[in-house]
Amino acid sequence: MKKPSITSLFAALLPFLAASAQAAVLFTDNFDVNSGSYTDNPGIGPNHEVANPGRQGGTLATPTLGYTFQGNAQVGNASTLAANSNAGSLLGDDMLLAFGASATINFNFAVVTSPLEISFDALPNNQADLTNWVSFMISENGGTQFVNHPSVDFGILFRANGGTQYFTDGANATDGAAGASVGQNVWEDYRIVLSDAAGTGSAFGTGSSRLDYYKNGSLLGSLAISDPFTANQGYFAFGGGGLAGVDNIRISSIPEPTGAMLLTGTLGLLALRRRRA
Repeated sequence: MKKPSITSLFAALLPFLAASAQAAVLFTDNFDVNSGSYTDNPGIGPNHEVANPGRQGGTLATPTLGYTFQGNAQVGNASTLAANSNAGSLLGDDMLLAFGASATINFNFAVVTSPLEISFDALPNNQADLTNWVSFMISENGGTQFVNHPSVDFGILFRANGGTQYFTDGANATDGAAGASVGQNVWEDYRIVLSDAAGTGSAFGTGSSRLDYYKNGSLLGSLAISDPFTANQGYFAFGGGGLAGVDNIRISSIPEPTGAMLLTGTLGLLALRRRRA
């Protein structure tokens, strides 16, 4: 019986080593409203659901991470936004951000020493004005603010007409890459990856910061942050320009794929040795 080669043994192990480099989920929030609370008792108000711990997950969700809110931010409003068809959510199972409202997660994600991926469903606009938007912001504190406030170290907004715009230190508004128009009252999938310039380390306190942003799985653009983030600037926030919604927030760390890269290199060397032999 022919013995398996070293190369074939390494190849068999590749899926297992690659799996070890998968993203680690740090925090999720699906904003699903508890049955028997706001939906059945609207008199208590939608903000009753803002701090509901049952909907959060991830390694940082215990104890529950709260939010700091500015303006008209609600969870459980079943009468304003369309249901999130991307996730099969019911009416009200989302966070409504109305007319400049924002919500900041009360945690400094800069303590994570690897690249970070932030994904979320968003409805940029529930009105006829397709220039309305939903924003993602990075700042040095857990306070709340508008996307162009000086305390916001970086902010990017996604418009319903497909356009993007970003701000550094509350100024230098620049048009980013544009995608297809979303239209009115439509949920889309957005994703942001934060890393150092090389794309392998943390964006915070490493001397360089990079941001890649996606919509519906397609890369829209990449930015080299002109004022790199420090170790104090890892607070993430979401905002709305008109009537906007956010759902299914997911923040994950992305480990360097060292195991898979090492294995790939080893396989290549073994194959070269075999050819030379």
